[in-house]
Amino acid sequence: MAGSASDNVDSIVTVNNNAPSIFPLGITTVTFSASDIAGNEANDVTSTVTIALEADTDGDGVFDSLDDFPNDATETTDTDADGVGDNADRFPNDATETTDTDADSVGDNTDDFPNDATETTDTDADGVGDNADSFPNDATETTDTDGDGVGNNADSFPNDATETTDTDGDGAGNNTDPDSDIDGVSNRLDDFPFDATEITDTDGDGIGNNTDPDDDNDGVIDANDEFPLDSGNVVDTDGDGILDRDDVFPYDSSLFKALRVSLAETQSLSLSGALDTNNVSSSPAAPKQLKISKALLPSNFYLPKARAKTSFEALSNIIARNDDGAIELGAVLSSETTFIAEANITPNGQFLYLLTSAHIQRAIPELDEEICSVYRVVLEDMSFSCILSTEDGDIEPKLLGGGLQTDFARSGIAFRTDGAAVLKGFNWNRILPEGVSGGTNSTIAWFLNPMGKLIPIPIDDDRFVVGVYWLTDDYFAVGEQPVNYSDSAAPGNPRLAIYDANDLSRVKTVDAENIWSQTVKLGSDLHWIYGGSFNGKTLEIQPALVQGVPYTDITGTRLFGLIDYAGIDNRFESVDGNIVLALSDGIAQSNYNWRKGSATGTDIGYSIIAFSERHIAYMKNFGANTPIISIDCVAQNQEFTLGSREITLTNNRGLLQIDGDQWFFSLNASFAGDLILDYSVQKAASEEQGQQLTRVREYKMLVSNGPHQNPNRRVFVFINMTPNCQSAINLRITKLLPPT
Repeated sequence: MAGSASDNVDSIVTVNNNAPSIFPLGITTVTFSASDIAGNEANDVTSTVTIALEADTDGDGVFDSLDDFPNDATETTDTDADGVGDNADRFPNDATETTDTDADSVGDNTDDFPNDATETTDTDADGVGDNADSFPNDATETTDTDGDGVGNNADSFPNDATETTDTDGDGAGNNTDPDSDIDGVSNRLDDFPFDATEITDTDGDGIGNNTDPDDDNDGVIDANDEFPLDSGNVVDTDGDGILDRDDVFPYDSSLFKALRVSLAETQSLSLSGALDTNNVSSSPAAPKQLKISKALLPSNFYLPKARAKTSFEALSNIIARNDDGAIELGAVLSSETTFIAEANITPNGQFLYLLTSAHIQRAIPELDEEICSVYRVVLEDMSFSCILSTEDGDIEPKLLGGGLQTDFARSGIAFRTDGAAVLKGFNWNRILPEGVSGGTNSTIAWFLNPMGKLIPIPIDDDRFVVGVYWLTDDYFAVGEQPVNYSDSAAPGNPRLAIYDANDLSRVKTVDAENIWSQTVKLGSDLHWIYGGSFNGKTLEIQPALVQGVPYTDITGTRLFGLIDYAGIDNRFESVDGNIVLALSDGIAQSNYNWRKGSATGTDIGYSIIAFSERHIAYMKNFGANTPIISIDCVAQNQEFTLGSREITLTNNRGLLQIDGDQWFFSLNASFAGDLILDYSVQKAASEEQGQQLTRVREYKMLVSNGPHQNPNRRVFVFINMTPNCQSAINLRITKLLPPT
């Protein structure tokens, strides 16, 4: 037993006590004494020690007073004081836990699955542990068999990762179902594809037109709005005095053209060959008419009243007729002339597209300069928009499309069933390689999506487009030709470029000789002039099905070939062999000219084959009863043919060039007045003689390719009834003066 003491003088102090080496039972008093080096002592400190016997009830070697479990020899300590000894407690430092039945290190009190070592927690309390639950926070779902992120309970197709929902319950998932809500409108065109009660949201406010009290969000409720789907009837955005509804370019105050379309009472449309505002009914209608279903037009549509500072007149070549066949002068009104080269309606009858063709109009005098190449008319409310300005491009109508000339089932706009379309035309924004001029080289393919957006299809720098054709709903083909440099053509072969219509990516290219010319579509296949053929399903060139020039009828279901290089054996025949039409009487030897062009410089092409649903009209060549054998008293007694030949006219009057069935006169500037030519004909096998004519016949002959040539080369040809010299008949040629 030890003690301690201190001295405030000496640093060394000695402490002693009288404690025994072994304390006896009971109380023992121990006295402590201290002394320093100086001999000073102190012995007044005592301490008592009590020795008593201690019990160990459970005999575990730990006195009961120190044993937390004095009656349990297996336990002595309860560190966390939870009533369970540390030896038995799986969590001796956690008073909330004692047992871990499944030995997963999570106490049974906390473990939602105390008997399952693979699970401890069920966050959403759905009876499935979080480790096994694909949706641990969603009590309504536990399993996602196909791994598409949608639980089996909510997934209409739990075993198909590509589908989850079948809104209309027709067994087809929404991803593949073209009309998920079975409202009759394709998902592509439905603003609410999963709501059968709504289709359109005109103002884009998230409320369908059936529910929205102000569909166009112009501040006028639909019940009081003459044009509830068009805010343009009360708004003039660019401040040019033309309301947006009438303004061809409502956001450009520098362009002033106004247009109105009213076809509510229209049964059919046709295009006149010219504008005639004084007597529209006298204008000849084009053979192809555009039918518009009455069911698609509102019966209570009213002709708009003039609101802007614009004068509207019937300045269009569109002829609209009602059910009775009467012409409606107010169907298309405009502030400037509007010459339409082609009109097409979408297969669903919702939209009307009007092509104007600046290329044609450049050769037609007294027309206002057109500012829009393509108009899109919404037939539901007769609103319109210009989707391509003439500054940006010019779409080619069928009238100009040489490649379309023999396909009677296609137009300049070729539609897919959903209203998407492919077109061909100039892109004036195209940047061409150095040394390549614009015009034809600027021609590209365009894609029109169902919403009316016109998209230029990218093309290689060294190519221009000669045609664009649907193959299937998923693919279309573009005919391409190397561009023309100022002194040569770019290297490379004509080809077909195949595009995916879903993303407009180019899939492949295939060499296609002669694809620049007439091309027709039959089913998914293409056939073009002189033996070209392409399989639209395999996307490969295939053996030719037709000889010569291919044709299809107006239904696009029957294929024909025109043989134009066989002389007296020229013929027009169906591929199935059921129709064979001779194009020569067995005498006419000349090649068959199936391509006719306009004499006005418009570049319009005409076909000499025509189809109706039950008939074919065609041109047949006949040999002359009295063939010409000499002209201008030159080459007497020599056979004269219609081959290519140039004759120098007598008396220094000029030249006559004969090219097939066309005569070109180039008269010397010094020559004035009428030109009289003598010519001889063969009346019998070996007899040359003149022919007495009994009536005057007047002919106008093409001697130039349009207004770009010298107008003096355009002539009238008159046959004079009075023989002028022996064994000859006279031709009288009158020069045309240049236009003033």
